[in-house]
Amino acid sequence: MVKPETPFAGARYGLGRKLIIYILLFSSFVTLIGTSLQLYVDYVKDKRLLDERMSQIENSYLETLTNAMWISNKNLLSIQLKGILQLPDIEYVDIRADGEALISLGKPQTENFVSRNFPMLYEYKGKKINLGALQVVASLEGIQRRLLDRVVIILTTQAIKTFLVSAFIFLVFYFLIGVHLTSLAAYTRSLDLESLGAPFRLNRQRNKKGREDELDFLESSINKMRVKLQDSYAQRKRAEEEIEHQKTMFESIFNGVADAIVFTDTQRKIITCNAGFTKILGYSPQDIVGKETGVFYESWDIYHKMGEERYNLSAEEKLKPYVVDYKRKNGTMFPGETIGTIMRNHSGEIVGFLGVIRDITERIKAERELARHRYHLEELVEARTNELTSVNKELESFAYSVSHDLRAPLRAIDGFSKILLDDYGDKMEDGAKNYLGRVRAATGRMALLIDDLLTLSRVTRARMMSGQVDLSRLAHDVADDLRKECPECNVEFAIEEGLVAQG
Repeated sequence: MVKPETPFAGARYGLGRKLIIYILLFSSFVTLIGTSLQLYVDYVKDKRLLDERMSQIENSYLETLTNAMWISNKNLLSIQLKGILQLPDIEYVDIRADGEALISLGKPQTENFVSRNFPMLYEYKGKKINLGALQVVASLEGIQRRLLDRVVIILTTQAIKTFLVSAFIFLVFYFLIGVHLTSLAAYTRSLDLESLGAPFRLNRQRNKKGREDELDFLESSINKMRVKLQDSYAQRKRAEEEIEHQKTMFESIFNGVADAIVFTDTQRKIITCNAGFTKILGYSPQDIVGKETGVFYESWDIYHKMGEERYNLSAEEKLKPYVVDYKRKNGTMFPGETIGTIMRNHSGEIVGFLGVIRDITERIKAERELARHRYHLEELVEARTNELTSVNKELESFAYSVSHDLRAPLRAIDGFSKILLDDYGDKMEDGAKNYLGRVRAATGRMALLIDDLLTLSRVTRARMMSGQVDLSRLAHDVADDLRKECPECNVEFAIEEGLVAQG
């Protein structure tokens, strides 16, 4: 719990001073308005009373004075004028006839006065005779003096009242609110990210019935805010650690890539580049950051062409690589396979461009060498094919020659064997017949072999056809042929079924 500061600490520039000033200003303003209204009302009232006195003089004194004037009773006139002069604010009275003052009392006023003339008309035999005029002069100084006295009294009482009320309001404000605001200010001033665990407590008595007021709500809100700040700070710290970890990983990957990677803004000015960029193009980040990428193109025309095609705010996101020649810091050129794309922020707006450049000098050399070897191999294959074609032709001629030379003795052997069997078969023993039969069978197989040899020699001229070959059935056919050749042989063949090959 934070202790409140000393009472009235910082009051010189605090809310209490401002509160007093505002109360005094507003009270003074209200007092001024109220006093002005009251003085105006009093002034109007006094003026009305003065008018009533004038009316009273006209109604009460004028007739008596007119009668006294008719009979020329100056003593009565004097007595009546003295009576008028005794009225409040009446400073001067006189009776005039033919422009001259017949009788006057009091001191004439030269300023701040009100003057009224009453004609003295006497009715004689049905006619009104003008005997003169009664002039009454009333001074306004009395009214002003009374108003000034009222102003002094009102302002004095209002000032005392305003001071007492202001002092009371200030004390009430300070002890109910100000001291706790001071505690809050001290708490927040001493609060930092490491002390968010310390709760805020106001040094005040709690309501026994558990009812909360605005200060209780303020205390609760401050503590809730403190807890939220503590949680937010913890989350932010974890997020910063995660971002730092990801940043480290990104930098490791970014600088670990052998290709040159460069980031630019929308004006194609370089923001950053990786170590591969420095290795391939020779520019360090200090050399290249802030410059346009045109510095490492072969010409500015190519730079502007790339900008029109790929690197502009209306460009499409293309990940298809393209090859362009780049210029190193030392002036040498190299072919670079490039992938360029646009970068957007979370709102989808284009904020820059990304380029990945790979030096393909060695790959182009390897492709050229491979093309050269492929061409040489094709020449060798063509030469070997021509040689094989010639050999196949010779082999085909040899096969025809051999088959022709072998068929004549085979036909002789088969023919004479048949004659022996036909002409002398009844004279031969069974063993001899068997031998001749086996000779004829062998000549038949030899004839088939010669035919197959000729067929094989023609294979080189036929189109190669591929298909599935049932090896199990082929093995059974061979086994059957062997059994027929040697029926007396007791041989067991083990052939697996379902063997198929592509041939």
